[in-house]
Amino acid sequence: MHNQLQRMIPRSLAERMHSEGRDMEGETRLVTAMFADISGFTPASERMSPEELVDLVNQCFKEIVDTICTYEGSVNRFIGDCVLAFFGVPIAHENDPERAILAALDMRDKVMRLNRNISVGINTGEQEHS
Repeated sequence: MHNQLQRMIPRSLAERMHSEGRDMEGETRLVTAMFADISGFTPASERMSPEELVDLVNQCFKEIVDTICTYEGSVNRFIGDCVLAFFGVPIAHENDPERAILAALDMRDKVMRLNRNISVGINTGEQEHS
């Protein structure tokens, strides 16, 4: 898992996340979940070649993942053309909900520069880790 984190995010952040992830066992935390979906993916897939579509999705994902890392969130998984990320796990900040909102606004602007849009959902609540 540690090696997978290093491929997606800066090494120093991956090491910090790995370290803090071990320390949170048996803890209830306030966690902010973010779901970012590339808008218009299905219609685009009908007009583009598979290579063009993969290139577009990879460019969008790069901007999204880089932005999540900048705000010290963690990517949980990719689901088709969507990204699920968490703020507050494993690294917690007092302002994780604000970080998620700022990341969403920043991602929107970066993806718009690629002539695409994203839809973002954000929710904050307590989550137990064991």
